[in-house]
Amino acid sequence: MYRITEQTAVSSDDTGLREILSELWAWSLNLQERQQEILNIQAELKHQSLPLPEQAKLSYQKAILLDIEERYSEAIESYEKALEINPDTQASWYNKACCYALQGKIELAIQNLEKAIQLNPEEYREMAETDSDFDKIRADVRFQKLLEANSETRL
Repeated sequence: MYRITEQTAVSSDDTGLREILSELWAWSLNLQERQQEILNIQAELKHQSLPLPEQAKLSYQKAILLDIEERYSEAIESYEKALEINPDTQASWYNKACCYALQGKIELAIQNLEKAIQLNPEEYREMAETDSDFDKIRADVRFQKLLEANSETRL
């Protein structure tokens, strides 16, 4: 799952800051609060007049909550909704890759991680190298090549 790094924390990018705050907020809730918040967000997302940026934000927040609950398929759906609205949301691509990796879906994990790395090579390559969410696929040659390819582009 998306990790708050020093690089992200000092970023002046408002989107990055919103992603950090959403993650901190989600982790601060207990199980019952997370489940209630998921229901609240689902209800809010049903409003047709909700502006697209708000829909993207709520979909991302819902995805994080579902991810924490280890409801990976549902989290992936919510990350996808957020990405439909804002395809440059780096953390959504990365977190979606984590969900797929945790499910053992190597190809999908690599495809989504590749997109996150394209958007922010240094941060996401470095995170993927040590993120335990990728432990199930770490030995896969395609995963290793993705990290190596991005290592070479940094040189």
